[in-house]
Amino acid sequence: FRWAFIFIDKRVPFLDKIVDPYLSERSIHHSVLANQLSMIEMIKGGTTCFLSPNADPTDDFNLLSEASSNIGIRAIFCRFTTAKEKTRAWVNNLNDLNQRNNKLVDVWVGLDIPRVQGDAAHPDFYRDVRQVCERLGTGLAYHFCSEWLLQQVGHPVWDQF
Repeated sequence: FRWAFIFIDKRVPFLDKIVDPYLSERSIHHSVLANQLSMIEMIKGGTTCFLSPNADPTDDFNLLSEASSNIGIRAIFCRFTTAKEKTRAWVNNLNDLNQRNNKLVDVWVGLDIPRVQGDAAHPDFYRDVRQVCERLGTGLAYHFCSEWLLQQVGHPVWDQF
């Protein structure tokens, strides 16, 4: 997917005009179905596990976990977390999700990082999230699915966290 950005007309804001409108219109049923189709395709290609770096907090993680278990693929869903969200809310949610008795599925934190030019970076938030994840013994991921970040790969700010 990352390489798709190389071939996209740079005048079209891909995330704002294509990705975000789709995500805002999809239902939980469509989310689970899309994930199931992706899981089946992964297994067909020989993949036995995957990490989804920024699952939408409105997704039904129990249904996604059930779908993954039923298909038989190991999954890590990273619940997308933003600097605007209250820490207690996402920490409690993360704890609840990881209390499930599902050996094939974990839920980690998916970190909000700048996606388009003009988005703010939140270094203090990133450090706080890392510390919470270390305390909870859970994982943390972020995703370079960003028009702006693809131009900044290797930029020193991302090496600090």
